[in-house]
Amino acid sequence: MRKLILAAAVAAALASCSSDSRVAPSVTTQPTAQPTTQAAAQVVRTHASVLRSIEPDADFADLEAFGRAVGDRPIVILGESTHGDGDIFKLKARLVRYLHEAKGFDVLLMESGLFDTARMRERHAAEGKSLSALAPGRMFFMYSKTDDGQRALKYVDASESGAKPMQFMGFDISMGGDASSKELMPMLAAFLKARSSEIPLSAGWDTYQSVGGQIAALRGTPRPDDAKLAAFRRVSASLDAELCAAQSDDFQFTRSAGFWCRITRSLAAGSDRFWGTVDLRDRTAGDNVKWLLDHHFAGKKVVLWMHSFHGINGQLFPPSGPTWVSMGTRIVEHAGADKVFMAHFTLGEGPFDNYLTTTPPSVPALAPGMLEYHLAGLNAPSFIAWPDDAAARSTLHNLSVFEPDIRVISPNHFGAGYQGVFFIPKTRPVLPDADKYPLIP
Repeated sequence: MRKLILAAAVAAALASCSSDSRVAPSVTTQPTAQPTTQAAAQVVRTHASVLRSIEPDADFADLEAFGRAVGDRPIVILGESTHGDGDIFKLKARLVRYLHEAKGFDVLLMESGLFDTARMRERHAAEGKSLSALAPGRMFFMYSKTDDGQRALKYVDASESGAKPMQFMGFDISMGGDASSKELMPMLAAFLKARSSEIPLSAGWDTYQSVGGQIAALRGTPRPDDAKLAAFRRVSASLDAELCAAQSDDFQFTRSAGFWCRITRSLAAGSDRFWGTVDLRDRTAGDNVKWLLDHHFAGKKVVLWMHSFHGINGQLFPPSGPTWVSMGTRIVEHAGADKVFMAHFTLGEGPFDNYLTTTPPSVPALAPGMLEYHLAGLNAPSFIAWPDDAAARSTLHNLSVFEPDIRVISPNHFGAGYQGVFFIPKTRPVLPDADKYPLIP
């Protein structure tokens, strides 16, 4: 039975709009002076706070420490070590509600395609269908086709009946959703023709549409030949010159030149991701976030929901070379470190789904030199913020931490890369359910 579910999950990965197809780099850890077990335990007991619940409908009294740590920063990134743990999704949905209702955050941006989520918004406005119902097949399947991933979307839907609705959008480069696969290239052509652009009449336009459609549908094979890729790049440069130039713009997504600038740059990044030497997904998605914050969501307080691989400021990805930057790094470059708070999420024990193998991997055993080992001693979900105390900071920095994909990292990125850690003692794996969450045509 699990193999049947797995096959459906793999098919969903190819047909949905965001999946981490990266290959995790091997991690070289540097030896550090490990704090004593007693010293580390004392720092955790002093600075960590226990959560009474991870349920999204719980009251917020136990989140005060998190709220103080966030302070008045207008950007909060909620990471995750894995896309396959239901309780992380549940807790993040609770934090979205807290940030909206108690801290005045206005917008939720999730790790899913910019084009697909723009079309979800437009169909929601035009047809009245809920965002949560429109999400399957357009958003990343672990968020849109699982009960726990759907929690945040359903909260956004429910907030529309209140005095201050929360807004929703994605930011990723085009990632194979139903809208980007079927609508992106025809809508781009129609937009260009409506503004009397000569690009659709130029040599190479048909090739651009063909290659761009392949990228938008998340099909890396077959690789276009060199002549087709050269034509794609030439037309990409012409589109960039026309769409990204300073001009009158209302920034209303598919009727906006600035939006199509971001989409065509996302397609160009997709071509490099498939067939180039540098993966520009994170850099380009970070620039998509900047465009959203500068224009459609200007002046808003924003929650960003993404894998910690993308969210950690200073995260490295050696296969893409020294010019690669994570989304979190790019967002900090744009907004300033004093404007961004990132919370990383980690786990204590148990299996978690990576949705691409028949046997779920398990969290490695904890050891006294790990932050998780000492958080597990609290016997409850918990939160710890980067402290003001220099000695405590040194102790925490020299502990290892499960960072993206449950890899043990030492020295960790706590402090500069993320400013808070949420800990869940035991995992609860989740898998997408395509029958329960079907695509709405």
